[in-house]
Amino acid sequence: MKTIKLIRLIAQISLLLISVITFNFALISGANIEQDGVSGIIHNFPNTWPWLLLLALTILSWKKPLLSGALITITGIVFVYFFNSGEQIYSIVLALSTSVALLGLILLYCQYYLKRLSE
Repeated sequence: MKTIKLIRLIAQISLLLISVITFNFALISGANIEQDGVSGIIHNFPNTWPWLLLLALTILSWKKPLLSGALITITGIVFVYFFNSGEQIYSIVLALSTSVALLGLILLYCQYYLKRLSE
């Protein structure tokens, strides 16, 4: 039981790191800071919405792991389709978006296993 809780915690922390790091990257990478300064970052803010959604779902996973695990899995599948549907597929983006879906499945499995043990 402790192992399953540890695996769930590792998945939650991994999702938290992925969402925070990619949020910061999405916020700053497309902004023209040299010319526009802070307004360039503000104009680039819409690029961060997917990662804010993932961050919110990750925070929710501490309270409602079953619901958020399902939503994170669906979000990860949408990320795989959305971020890899262009002409070029970058392996790091594919790995990152696929890992979100897999970590959501890990959350689902851990919650299912813990619920089954309590019965």
